[in-house]
Amino acid sequence: MPVDISVSNVSIRFVRTQDPNFIGYASCVVDECLRLDNMKVMRARDGRLTVTFPGSERTPSHQRPPYYPTNADARRAFEDAILGELQKLTARTNGGQS
Repeated sequence: MPVDISVSNVSIRFVRTQDPNFIGYASCVVDECLRLDNMKVMRARDGRLTVTFPGSERTPSHQRPPYYPTNADARRAFEDAILGELQKLTARTNGGQS
């Protein structure tokens, strides 16, 4: 069941690190009223791109991330918007070739 959520104003900040699976940080606006920053764009072990939310890494205290999707459909909405923007940026950088 698709969620009724608007994810807009997506920006991606590419970061070079020692981790070849880390692409950079993404920010976006949800439903034109809430800005979310510092989501990580990562390459998973199986090669697909994914988005992780701040604080979602395991920590000794196992604290809950400050924000996160409430279900799989909401996660897909974020990933579709963020990874779609990444694809556009990559295509522009590569001269239209992806």
